[in-house]
Amino acid sequence: MQLSPKSEIKTAIKEGRILIAKNKNTEGFLQYKFYDKTTCELSSIYVVKNARHNGIGKELMKAFLNLDAVRKCHKIYAHVDSLEEERLLSFYRIFKFEKVAVLMVRKMRKGKR
Repeated sequence: MQLSPKSEIKTAIKEGRILIAKNKNTEGFLQYKFYDKTTCELSSIYVVKNARHNGIGKELMKAFLNLDAVRKCHKIYAHVDSLEEERLLSFYRIFKFEKVAVLMVRKMRKGKR
């Protein structure tokens, strides 16, 4: 079964795997999942455009890193697959994440190899 982004977020909320930054409106969210008791993944972090540069992303990250289950992890993975890679890498470095891999992708056109 493949989930749509909207249903995936609903599932994450239901399972308690999402943190939401909210003032009058939702300003951002951080989604995560566990592979086992010692390894987790920060799946997504997003702050709405007009709320950026106000510390919301940092507050979401601090809340995530302070969760009891996350504090017990030996490794936390965060994937960066964005056109804004350098900005995101700089953000993750603030929280002691290290760049350990690079993923290369070849996009294929339908019917061509």
